[in-house]
Amino acid sequence: MIDIPNKMKSILIKMGSENADQMTYNLLLIGGMVISVFAFFESVLIGAHISHILLIGTAGIMFAVIFLFVNLLHKMKLATVFALVTVIFILFPAMFMTCGGLQGGMIFWMAVGIICTFLLGKGKKCFTMIILEIIVYSATVIFSFYHPEYVQKLGTEWDVMADILASMIAASICLGIVVKYQHWLYDNEMASQEEQRIRMQLLKMEAEKANAAKSEFLANMSHEIRTPMNAIIGITRITLREEMSKEVRDNVEDVLHSSEALLSIINDILDFSKIEAGDMEIVPAEYQFASMIHDSITIAESRLGESKVEFRKIIEPTIPNLLWGDEGRVRQVLLNLLSNAIKYTKEGSVTLKVGWHREDNNAVLEFEVIDTGQGIKPENLEKIFKRFSRVELKKNRAIEGTGLGLSISQSLAKLMEGNISVESEYGKGSTFRFVVPQKIMDEKASYESALSEDPHRNKKEKAVYRKKYEGASVLIVDDNLMNLKVAKGLLKPYNMDVDTAFSGQQCLDMVEDRVFDLILLDHMMPQMDGIEVLEKLKEMKSFHTPVIALTANAMMGAKQMYEEYGFNGYLSKPIKVAEIEEILGNYLSSFETEMDENCAIEETNYLENNLGIYKEEMIMMYGEELDIDHGMEYAAMGDEDFYMETLEIFLEETARDEGRMKDFLGGSDLKNYAVLVHGLKSNSRTIGAMKLGSFAEDMEMKSKAGEMDYILAHHDALMEHLEKVRVEIRAYLQEHGR
Repeated sequence: MIDIPNKMKSILIKMGSENADQMTYNLLLIGGMVISVFAFFESVLIGAHISHILLIGTAGIMFAVIFLFVNLLHKMKLATVFALVTVIFILFPAMFMTCGGLQGGMIFWMAVGIICTFLLGKGKKCFTMIILEIIVYSATVIFSFYHPEYVQKLGTEWDVMADILASMIAASICLGIVVKYQHWLYDNEMASQEEQRIRMQLLKMEAEKANAAKSEFLANMSHEIRTPMNAIIGITRITLREEMSKEVRDNVEDVLHSSEALLSIINDILDFSKIEAGDMEIVPAEYQFASMIHDSITIAESRLGESKVEFRKIIEPTIPNLLWGDEGRVRQVLLNLLSNAIKYTKEGSVTLKVGWHREDNNAVLEFEVIDTGQGIKPENLEKIFKRFSRVELKKNRAIEGTGLGLSISQSLAKLMEGNISVESEYGKGSTFRFVVPQKIMDEKASYESALSEDPHRNKKEKAVYRKKYEGASVLIVDDNLMNLKVAKGLLKPYNMDVDTAFSGQQCLDMVEDRVFDLILLDHMMPQMDGIEVLEKLKEMKSFHTPVIALTANAMMGAKQMYEEYGFNGYLSKPIKVAEIEEILGNYLSSFETEMDENCAIEETNYLENNLGIYKEEMIMMYGEELDIDHGMEYAAMGDEDFYMETLEIFLEETARDEGRMKDFLGGSDLKNYAVLVHGLKSNSRTIGAMKLGSFAEDMEMKSKAGEMDYILAHHDALMEHLEKVRVEIRAYLQEHGR
């Protein structure tokens, strides 16, 4: 970039340098006036014809007149036409003829005239003018060639040489100045653009920094507010269980309702801030479609309350049941659409339709939420997915909401490679469509099969017990008394020395005192979980015992995960005989002996009699919740007395843990709450309470995800479900004299 002195800059500005075309024009005109003066004296010195000298003087005057037109009257177009007609088309040809023709320097000025037209002209008019100039100048040169008698010759050859040199130098300087000026304009323009780019980049960085600060503030604020809000909701729910007057109960229920509404807004803001900051993640895992859709429908129906709106559901029975995806986010989007439909529908119906189609190994789920509500005006359809956007505020001012729900849902759908669309007719209702691909994990399992039968039902393991492991010592570590009893009973036929530890610390103390040949270590325990216990065990110099993880989370990749933590293998709860036999065979082979054939036959007959030849009342579902067949199979290997002992322990443990869960909720301690519902999940499935086990599993996942509002909203329902199971257990025990 050329640095121009300040005085020169002020002169350029006065000459119109703010307009590049005008500045170029001024430079050419000033150059023309200076050169006219120079040429005037040069023509006198070389003895040019008087007519040529007069023409040069006229040209200088014309340049001055045009300069005034451009800068005082700002008549640039008029000046251009005047210059082209008088100077270029009249004066230049005349000066060529009066100053030696081809034997003079005017040919350089003709070239300068064409170049200047290129610089000043624009568009089609420019090219038209250039063509006219070329024609006029060419005609002049050709005419002088064929009619030299009309050309005014210069006096001597020295005069010719002097005129040519002077014209060449002057024309070159003139063009050089113009080209240099154009280069200066270009450099300054580039510098200006670079400055603008840097300025815009700085502004963008500042905006991004401000946006990040805003998002961080929103996230921190939301987290900070959620903690006391969860406590308020938890304490309010606990308070509602107490005896109180109707007036006080109404007030407390109002507090609960308002708190839940506020927490919902806070959750929306937190999700929004995560999405804006790019921190929102999709966490896929294996899940059951039937469980997800059942939860969503249950919550949606509960939000209808006493409304007269009919809730309909049409679900394609062939939808694959075992899927891989982010169950929580799919449910969140679906519930958002259902909640909106319910909020804006005063009468008629809300219909949930779920279909699917296959794309490679994916099930593309197609959710449709159809309502007969107020509908959306065509001009508002594009607005509803914009953040903080609510339409018809005056009409809908009584309806709660932040205007973030649909924006968040659309962002989540995109993150899951899906989409949301809407069709609506104002006054008649709306249809929202949510489409999302989920990986199919089991081709055979369908939604229909999940509804029609328990996947665990009618599975009979035939453990033969042909091996014994006498002399082998096994330690079982679990904080759940029922799990310890079941596992110990399961290992009893193998004639091993089985010991138990009720906590991680007790396990460490026992391992310091004696050497075990195999340790079965529960993963989820309070204070010190299984992974922490394993780390401390491996710090012991003399420790070489194989450690098998016990877990109720039999998910994909579990084997690899536990191996990475350092476990030698894992067993999923409820423990299956075939799996424990494989573990024993792998790690206790040095103790392995064949069982006496008669004992083996007797043991086999005992199991088959107990597992397969029950009377009708023994293998049926004992009520709606308890599957005696399943529980007898997994908890007691067909031993009815052992099974009833297990049920008694279940009653004792759940009575104790119910109060602990309540305390943990009151203190917003989701970590320990998750440990307790994890144990409830495992125990429920062991005794055959499969529905309760699935419910507890869902609560465990939500606890680990920190979704306190979900836990608070569903804890009472979990306890009600648990009580149904306990009622059936008591009835079963009473019938059998226990």
